[in-house]
Amino acid sequence: DQLYQDWQQAYLNFYQTLPLPGQPIQLAQPTPQPAPPPMRAKLVQSGEIKPQLDWRTRLCDAETALLQEFHDWLCQGALREIRKTLTQAACGLEIEWVELFLTCDPSDLVRLPWENWQISDEFTATDKIRLVRVPSSIRSSPAAPRTRWKRARILAICCDDIGLNLNQEKQILKSLEPLVSVQIIGWDNSSQPTSQAPDPANLRQQVLEAITDPAGWDILFFAGHSDETQFTSGRLSIAPNAEITITELQPYLTTAKNHGLQLAIFNSCSGLQIADALIDLGLNDVIVMRERIHSNVAQAFLVQFARSLRAYNDAHAAMLEARQCLLNRRLDYPSAYLVPSLFRRPGVPAFALNPPNWRQGLDWLLPKPQESIALLLCLCLSIWPWLQTELLNQRELVQAWYRQLTHQVELYPAPDLALVRIDDASIQQDREGEQIMAGSVFPISQQYMGRLVTALVNRNVHVIGIDYVMDDPDPRGAENSIMLAQSIQEATKQGSRFVFAKILNPNSSIWMQTLPEITQGSLEAPAIRSLGDDFHMPLQSNFDPSLSLPFSYWLSWLYRSQVRGEDVPHLPQIYRLPLSERLDALAGRFSLYPMWFHAVTDFSIPPEQIYREIPAWKLLVPNTGSPSDLLLTAIITAGGYPEAGIAQTDNGVGYVENFPPPKAMQHWYGRQPETRYRQMTGGEHLGYLFHHFLHQRFVIPVPNLLMVLLAAAMGKLTLIASQRQHASLSQNMKQTMSSIFVQQDSKNLKNLLYLCTGTVFYILLSLQLYISATAILLPILLPIAIFWAYLLPEISNSRPVAK
Repeated sequence: DQLYQDWQQAYLNFYQTLPLPGQPIQLAQPTPQPAPPPMRAKLVQSGEIKPQLDWRTRLCDAETALLQEFHDWLCQGALREIRKTLTQAACGLEIEWVELFLTCDPSDLVRLPWENWQISDEFTATDKIRLVRVPSSIRSSPAAPRTRWKRARILAICCDDIGLNLNQEKQILKSLEPLVSVQIIGWDNSSQPTSQAPDPANLRQQVLEAITDPAGWDILFFAGHSDETQFTSGRLSIAPNAEITITELQPYLTTAKNHGLQLAIFNSCSGLQIADALIDLGLNDVIVMRERIHSNVAQAFLVQFARSLRAYNDAHAAMLEARQCLLNRRLDYPSAYLVPSLFRRPGVPAFALNPPNWRQGLDWLLPKPQESIALLLCLCLSIWPWLQTELLNQRELVQAWYRQLTHQVELYPAPDLALVRIDDASIQQDREGEQIMAGSVFPISQQYMGRLVTALVNRNVHVIGIDYVMDDPDPRGAENSIMLAQSIQEATKQGSRFVFAKILNPNSSIWMQTLPEITQGSLEAPAIRSLGDDFHMPLQSNFDPSLSLPFSYWLSWLYRSQVRGEDVPHLPQIYRLPLSERLDALAGRFSLYPMWFHAVTDFSIPPEQIYREIPAWKLLVPNTGSPSDLLLTAIITAGGYPEAGIAQTDNGVGYVENFPPPKAMQHWYGRQPETRYRQMTGGEHLGYLFHHFLHQRFVIPVPNLLMVLLAAAMGKLTLIASQRQHASLSQNMKQTMSSIFVQQDSKNLKNLLYLCTGTVFYILLSLQLYISATAILLPILLPIAIFWAYLLPEISNSRPVAK
């Protein structure tokens, strides 16, 4: 005891005379000026310094005497058997460390330099034995670690006081970024006049709020003045004339522990009682200085400690390396290596920063068994073609209802297109009158087609699309084909432009298209048409790239260039461009989308907003209607008679012109009794595509598969956040057990309400995005199903069990 007191006196006297950087030693003067204290403790007594005394020599002598007596004492009696047992364990076992947990009673023994206990003379054994200090009393449960794959967070309370400049320590902590996230708070004497002390209440509140941050901290670091007290386990100086005791901090540190606080480092003076209190409070590791510490020594210690921690050594190994660094600099800082100590709770590993490990983060995100079943089921459903077609069909119906309910039907101007429908009534009237289509109407009479072309030209229609493939002469007579060719030539002379449909022969790679002698003299625009029950807009094609632009696209292009007079590229220029550049040049926003993001036809728009239907017989009746009955673009198409389309081949392949309408079209047809059970025709689909190309209306669906994976990831992240919040709540409830079930039931209902509200919001957002100019189709059913599958069990099973 006496040797320790001698060493302590020499230690304090030496470091009290050791100046700070740039600060000379204060010699005795008649009227001594107050000098900034180099020690990180409040000055309670003062006396005259006698510079003629060599305190360095006295300190070295006192250290040697103390350690020699200390080691002699440890080699006597029962301690000899302890040393033998530890040495055998360290030499005989293939383990990284043998840890000796040491509790000292009475408390005077705690101040002795136990870290210097030379347990064995064998180097290999000594190197594997680590001494860990343990308080005599530990009552609280250990701290629950934060999610280990997250970046560690450090809260640094750097409370500068007069005589301390902690900028270097702040820079040392910042050097750990981006491995860790560092937040520094406290009073800064470099930015505030020393004569103006901050408001203690505001400063304390700032510190307390930072400690209880819900995001949690891994490390709490304090630099500044501290000291031991008899009843409050120590006090910390957070600013001039502003202190806070460990007792005051206890409830806030408990909250921080519940949020994951593991390690506390007090790079300040006299921290033995602080360490006891924090370990008892529940922290796993606490590093303190047992004696008063010089500011230079504190900074030197932190430099090496941070360097070792950054190398992913645990806190104990980092402290040992920092002590060794001080030992190597004993000429500058004698005996300083004897001061740092680590206290730890038995049964928990020493804190260490984790290197980036994506596998750990992935393990958190990987689904559990029940989640895997739900995810696998939704993924299989999301790639089932029949189901995807049916979901798209039902979604278009829902969008049609939504348009009506929200009064967003008339978002576009009046239709720019007329569909001239050759229907049963037109065929019947022609048979009774002109007798042109007597007998079979397959193929269509080319003379009848010529009469329709002439009637359209007489009504100033400038762009005409013929949705018939006339690849053979008219079997009724060659004069019919000649009459159609003459009608087309005459119309071309008057400024009309034509688009002729063409398809690929299902049994060969030969194009089926209108005879050249019929189209001679017209502006030919190679095109393909949208087929049968294919409801997807043909933005892509497997056909010849130079001939792959759709029939409806050429109609819209001619309408823009010939009727509206817009400056669009000429056809010869387009042919020389690659397909993607060709589409970009002609459609503005239009571009090649990946196959999964292939645009779909928007049948949620009612037909009357797309086209105007005119029976062919009405067009041919003299003095019927006026030029205003037709617009400047028209498609001559089949109007629903059974013989329309391409006959099936031997292989059963053919193009059907009449087919069951999508659900949305059934909804629009159902508004009138006479059209409730009608079939949809290919010409109507071409009308929708014409509208979409003309108005840049491209609804891009996000694949169900992609949205299911995204919803699963969001559900998992939400579940992890909810579980962490619940774990924190459970820790707090252990201390306040009143009304647990009422509070938890209320929380469950609130979470369920949030889930329902979020679901409704997503549904409305998806419906509106479809209709808006953005035109994005977000799937609804499967993403919501997987999101609920992740979260609903957590909500229903989160009720705590009473003990």
